[in-house]
Amino acid sequence: MLPGPIEFDLAHAPDDVGDHYPGVDRGLLRDCRTLMLAMITTWRWDREDQFPTAIGSASSG
Repeated sequence: MLPGPIEFDLAHAPDDVGDHYPGVDRGLLRDCRTLMLAMITTWRWDREDQFPTAIGSASSG
């Protein structure tokens, strides 16, 4: 198994974390963030979605 680019890992962290990695490819990081959001959107779109829904969950306890 080959390790992926650090940009994919950084895509899951807050924006300013990438500032601590001087060799980061900013274009690839942007693309990885877009990919990450697309993956999450796809998971949530699944009819069999088992993830909790955030809307109203804070007030339901």
